[in-house]
Amino acid sequence: MHAFGVSLGDLVAQRVPGLLWGSARGASAPELVLTHSEIDLVVFPVAAVATSWGEAPVGWVAEYVEEASGGALEIIAGAHQPH
Repeated sequence: MHAFGVSLGDLVAQRVPGLLWGSARGASAPELVLTHSEIDLVVFPVAAVATSWGEAPVGWVAEYVEEASGGALEIIAGAHQPH
C-alpha cells in the first residue's frame, strides 16, 4: 500500500514544480508527505491511498492526481500573488 501511495505522490510531484518528499507528524506517527520547498503546502498521497484502499472506484487514481495537482498549483499561484 505504501509503494502505491508513493507512486501516486510521484505522479502529483511530476505535475507540481517544487514538491518534494518529506514527513509530517499528525495525530499519530510521522507520515510520508509531499511538501513544497517555498510555500506552506502539504499533500498526503500515502494517507489518501490508505483511506481508499480496497474501496476506490474506477478512475480514482486519475481523479486524485488531477485534484491534488490542481489544488496544489492553485495554492502556489495564490501565494505568488501580491497581497
